[in-house]
Amino acid sequence: MLSMLLLFTGTVQAQPVLSILPESTGCVSVLTSQAGGLYRACGPDWRFRRVAGAPDALPVTLAESNRSLILGTRTGLYQRPFDQTEWQRLSDQPTGALACHGTHCVVRSFGQGPQRLSDGRLSPLQVRRLPDQPLQQFVIAGDGALYGAGMGAGVLWLKPGSDTWQPVGSGLGNGNVLALALALADDGTLHAGTYGGGLYRLRPGESRWQRLSGLQAMQVTALAVSADGRRVLASVGDGVRESRDGGDNWRAVPELAGIPVLSLAFDGAGRAWAGTREGRLYRRQDEAWMQVRFGADLIVHQVASAGQGGLFILMGDRLYRRSHPGADWQRIETPFPLTDGSASLAVDAVGRLYLGSARQPPRRVDSRTGEWRVSASAWPEPGGVRALRTGPEGVVYGIHADTGQLHRLEPEQDRWRPVEIGEARPGHQLRDLRRLPGGHGVAWGANVLMWQRPGESWQHNWFAQLERGAPGLDADGVLWTRRQVTVFSLAPGENRWRDDAIRHPLYVEAVALMDGTELALTEDDRLVRLRRREDGTWVERNAYAPPGPPPYALTAMGDRVYLGTLDGLHELDPVHGTWRDITPTH
Repeated sequence: MLSMLLLFTGTVQAQPVLSILPESTGCVSVLTSQAGGLYRACGPDWRFRRVAGAPDALPVTLAESNRSLILGTRTGLYQRPFDQTEWQRLSDQPTGALACHGTHCVVRSFGQGPQRLSDGRLSPLQVRRLPDQPLQQFVIAGDGALYGAGMGAGVLWLKPGSDTWQPVGSGLGNGNVLALALALADDGTLHAGTYGGGLYRLRPGESRWQRLSGLQAMQVTALAVSADGRRVLASVGDGVRESRDGGDNWRAVPELAGIPVLSLAFDGAGRAWAGTREGRLYRRQDEAWMQVRFGADLIVHQVASAGQGGLFILMGDRLYRRSHPGADWQRIETPFPLTDGSASLAVDAVGRLYLGSARQPPRRVDSRTGEWRVSASAWPEPGGVRALRTGPEGVVYGIHADTGQLHRLEPEQDRWRPVEIGEARPGHQLRDLRRLPGGHGVAWGANVLMWQRPGESWQHNWFAQLERGAPGLDADGVLWTRRQVTVFSLAPGENRWRDDAIRHPLYVEAVALMDGTELALTEDDRLVRLRRREDGTWVERNAYAPPGPPPYALTAMGDRVYLGTLDGLHELDPVHGTWRDITPTH
């Protein structure tokens, strides 16, 4: 049986890359601006995955100390050793800046001066001559010397054992420093990027900053220096400039032209990394920069099976097809861009693919020519698609983007037909459609709920202010929905919704398997196998931990189960209960 699920209902917002951390382990961690948005990858495939259990707080910065990750957020400071999964909260003060080298760490909380972090404890730095302007950037030298910089503060340093901040060199122009970098292996050359004043360099033993030619009057917002100090990367607003002789000569990086880069880094192997304001990640491989699949690129919005093990997947802003299990993924060119996150797909009973979006009507691809055509007649114009779904009886449904009305595709007539539910009411528009266990169907919006029991026609009820969460079905076949603090239920054989106390578990989506069981997703994001009893109720047989964070997209074909997550596509091994990553990598 063909079935498909989509649990994604909104436009993907870009999450800027705040920090790129090359670890001592050889892996790379990347921090985005999204709460819990910490990713990690290791070579040689560099497959980024979200770090499970990261604090659900708005991130600020990331560092490594003593084989632990140190994460600064708007609500506190956290630490997690590489060999553990739990995060320890070190402080409940919002983090403003963080720097570590070896076992040395310095933290500045908002509204406070710098503090040292040692053995998980913070202690104030007892210093004098702290500048009036807050220090926003810190770097630590191998001998423990601390350098700090900020807007209007210039560059200062604190010698090991000293309690007094001292200016570093002279000739730094306006002193509005946005970025600070230190080359550790060449005895400590400093680079300072300024606001509108370009890039400055101070070599060991020198007392005056040198303004580097080629970057004058530029705003340098991010810096990275290789360990030997030879290669320098600078983000200058309209792209990235690169030097291979320590800053004497510069060239533009053509692959990053016009891209606002927020973070730069060199890893231990000398590979360069760049993260952008739009949430893109780039890596230099040999002499060329290439985009790395990361963050929003890996979100599986929708997955659908298409007979004989074939799959279609809508991931990031790309559409892929796999003809059979084990085959290579092929990227499908789409008739319109998929960048706004509103695209939706469905597959009919004979394996034909339909695609639409909020601005585009449904289209069907010709499997022989690859051309996209308007899918069928009678789709109301103008108007795109709010959602395309394969319904409980294997028929394709579409929700009109403008009217919010449910339409059914009649395959014999190749025609869309509206599903009538009585007199239309302003503001009563459907938002999504799901298949529940046993072939039940639900479609809902903010003020209306439709349901279909197996073998029956669609029915509806007008509500007010339904919650955005999907309606569900419990093990006794009772339908449930919520309106603010009130819970309503509809028992089998009844047509009147009643106020009730909700029962758990509640299944919000299901796909049928070849052995007669169903795989269902619960409202608390568990995945369970259900077997139907003779009395029509359901019993749970097995439970499977999802392989990644929600939102989830689920489909099945025969005995094969596929689950899309926030960071890729996975196939379930039903014997061992484990997941195999089958995410497209190109």
